[in-house]
Amino acid sequence: MKLWHSLLLCLVIILCKSVFASQLNTQAIASQANNQHWFLYADDLIKYDGHNEFNAKQLTSELTAPFLSILSQSPFIWVGHQNGLSKVDTVTGETRTWLETPVTKISQTGNGIIFQSNGRLYQLVNTTLSVLPINLKQQLWQTSSQGVVYVSLDNSLMHWDPINGKKKLDILPFDADQLLLHQEQIILRSKTGEVFLFDETLQPQPLFSAENLAIFESRLLSFKNSFINSFNLNTQTQYQYQVNNLPIEDLKVSNQSIWLLQLGQWQKFQPASLTLQTDIENSEELKLYQMGMQAFHKFAKSQPVNAVRYIDGGRWAVATEQQIFIFSGEKGNFSPFIDKQHTQALYFTHDGNLWVRDKDGFSQFDLGSKERLFRYDVKHIHSITRLADNAFIASTSNALWLLEQGTALKLPLPFKSLIFHDVLYSKHNNTLLLSTESGLFELTFVNKQITGFIQRNQFSGKYLATAEEGIWQFDKQGIAHYQNRVTKRLVAPFQIQRQVLSFRQKLMLLNQSFSLIAEQVKTQSPSLALSHVRYHYRDKITESFSPKLPLTIETDVKRFSLWFNTCQSCQLHYRLSEDAPWRLLENNKLTLTPSEMAVLEVVASSQSMSKTLTVTASKPKQVWWHWILALTLTAGCVYWLLSKQLRASKSKLTEHFSDMLMTHSKDAIWLADEHFNVLKVNQAYSDITGFSADALVGLKPKIYTEQGRDRKLEQHIVAESQLNDYWTGEIWTLGANNQKLALDVTVTKLTHEDHPSEVFYLGVLTNISERKANEKALLNLSTRDSITGLANRTLFIESLNQAIASCNKAFPSLLLVLIDIDHFRKINDLMGHESGDALLKEVANRLSKHLDKGFTLARVSSDEFAVLIPPYLFSGMTIFFAKKLADDILKCINHPFTHQGVETSVSASCGLAIYPDDAIDSEHLIRCADSALDHAKHKGNNSYQFF
Repeated sequence: MKLWHSLLLCLVIILCKSVFASQLNTQAIASQANNQHWFLYADDLIKYDGHNEFNAKQLTSELTAPFLSILSQSPFIWVGHQNGLSKVDTVTGETRTWLETPVTKISQTGNGIIFQSNGRLYQLVNTTLSVLPINLKQQLWQTSSQGVVYVSLDNSLMHWDPINGKKKLDILPFDADQLLLHQEQIILRSKTGEVFLFDETLQPQPLFSAENLAIFESRLLSFKNSFINSFNLNTQTQYQYQVNNLPIEDLKVSNQSIWLLQLGQWQKFQPASLTLQTDIENSEELKLYQMGMQAFHKFAKSQPVNAVRYIDGGRWAVATEQQIFIFSGEKGNFSPFIDKQHTQALYFTHDGNLWVRDKDGFSQFDLGSKERLFRYDVKHIHSITRLADNAFIASTSNALWLLEQGTALKLPLPFKSLIFHDVLYSKHNNTLLLSTESGLFELTFVNKQITGFIQRNQFSGKYLATAEEGIWQFDKQGIAHYQNRVTKRLVAPFQIQRQVLSFRQKLMLLNQSFSLIAEQVKTQSPSLALSHVRYHYRDKITESFSPKLPLTIETDVKRFSLWFNTCQSCQLHYRLSEDAPWRLLENNKLTLTPSEMAVLEVVASSQSMSKTLTVTASKPKQVWWHWILALTLTAGCVYWLLSKQLRASKSKLTEHFSDMLMTHSKDAIWLADEHFNVLKVNQAYSDITGFSADALVGLKPKIYTEQGRDRKLEQHIVAESQLNDYWTGEIWTLGANNQKLALDVTVTKLTHEDHPSEVFYLGVLTNISERKANEKALLNLSTRDSITGLANRTLFIESLNQAIASCNKAFPSLLLVLIDIDHFRKINDLMGHESGDALLKEVANRLSKHLDKGFTLARVSSDEFAVLIPPYLFSGMTIFFAKKLADDILKCINHPFTHQGVETSVSASCGLAIYPDDAIDSEHLIRCADSALDHAKHKGNNSYQFF
């Protein structure tokens, strides 16, 4: 069990929401409103808005690394670094620094900022800096509403405030290495890992042991291995969480969020709780339960009850030794359903089907018609779930069965030696959830086969039930809720219950009396906000890390990019006017020019929310210096009078030379006005493209592909030329006769010397089709097999090396398959090389059509082919996948070939090797696959072998 569980953890794929790439040594995390988070590293500061990350070097240019601590106080952030404490305005970028020594910890009070440097505490109120009269022990201090709680050098627990000064609270009987504060409660952790809570009498109350401790709102958090323990200091409620069932490397708390580090990635964690309702004397659930129990106990006295199963709407199926009844808890009556002897158990699926188990098997009944639909001779079934209209999955203690129209098929399982408890199908992500003695597993079910599995938690709760969102996992020993790869388990208050029932998507916990109802808490999605703006000038780029509305757009801004922040499940759409259609906003980012920006509307929508944000912009106020303007106009008039004569003589000569250039150039040239309407075109344009000058003059230049006009590329060239004054690049287009042309295009923005407001665009097109054809031919000669057209050995080894380099913790493995045609030399000798080449082409064609998209196929020697299944397709797959692939390849080649009227049957052998299990580089991996191929050939033709 431990071995395959470890392998499973290595193969798991992280798909969690709010994932942020980690760097080494994250110092601290601070959060602001609108889901803005600041990640502080030793030499870097990153802003993350829940979707995108932004490097904030612009804000830290005046700070001295290493950076040590951070505090958020919107719109400011305080950063402690090697040379003091700096207050950074995230809107303007302005920075002010105090002190010149390293600042290792920062905290906020009602009076200002308190921070630690070189073992001393400082207080900063407005701009006044003072030293506090406190002798600290390490960093054992926290700020309260009135002052500072700290541990002194003599191991005393102390309190200081500016009015009363120092006050000794207690002498600690242990050495502390961590101090936390929640309201007036003091939490201390000893160096041996014990956690103590000091109450109003300052008597230490031991809570539990923990290696790592943090506090968020009223929750005291600790983590170990893959578990997060949460203890609510107000309600004394304790939860245990598992996220992805992965080891937790670090946990950090900001003022608004909890962050987990797993597999080198930070992700935001929301510790949702369950609603625990204990005052339920007048609840509908209690009334229905009590009414039903009275009638049920009266019925049970008259005849023994073999089995009971809750159906829906307050109805229960009840089996006696001779009959099955439908019991209405609200009405308290029993209606006969069918006559059935020796019933052992009842099951219900939410399609109106009742399942009845006896000693020889079980039967499927329709509740409405009371008709028996099918009979299955499978014994010891203990749970059933519905897949589709006529398909179900049933489980025994060690097997899963697919039930369809009276046929029971036992499913091959990718694991052994597990005891199954319950099975439930999740429509949301098309997976099977299986509770076992080792925890909850998620099985991928495709084409009536289990193709993969991931362990989601280690809670051994036996039963599964659908909740309003997610699923319940429960038994008499405990309850848990699982949703989106996160498991939350209620630890306290929880006594071993006499019974736990799933009722109306809630859980009812019964002990001596009906005492508790539990349901999951629905989380609120964040609001829609503008999170970041980047301005592009001609010679620089600036950023606004905390943008304010309306935006102020400088006159010399060429374009600007906007990033928006909303919930993970929301889709964003935008429009630039009330009459414009809504357009999809991809990647939460929109780039505009100042001329396009008037009023921007952005709407975020999901199943649970819809929010609209209106973004407006204004130009900066301009100060007109009238005397400078008058002086400039006077000087301009004088200059114009003096230079007019010279320009008039030059203009005719310039126009003459431009005409000669267009006439004699071998490159195609066109000249367009400010709206990109062509004014003039040379003869070379018609020679290269086949279009006449009349077909272009007066219109915009067009780019054609086999699918029609490429308007997106046309618009891109126009936008870049307008913003950057030029555009250059290589394009493919179609000429007048639909011939493909490769053109090297340069578009340049021109301004008239006499009239700077007049703008023209000059386009120069060089025909590079012949050069591109030669490059393609050379590339094919060096990388492609001349007979089959597949990749050759050189290109395949390069692809294999790239695939190995791309392997990581999320996608750790890949598969290599070598295929050799059996007795190919005899085919060449008996039928000739022409027939042998035809056979190779047919094998290549069959494999190309048969293999999935994303696989790499190559011919690596005379009769040998190779297949590479890359990490992102192979990781997470089982050995059954590789076996099935090899079987399919052999069957594909076994089909007879026909060449020149002669039918030939051939077979092949396969050798398989897996990275990194068999080798850690391409050379040795190929050797391993080749060795497996030799072994397969020695076993006999038409077979495969793993290394």
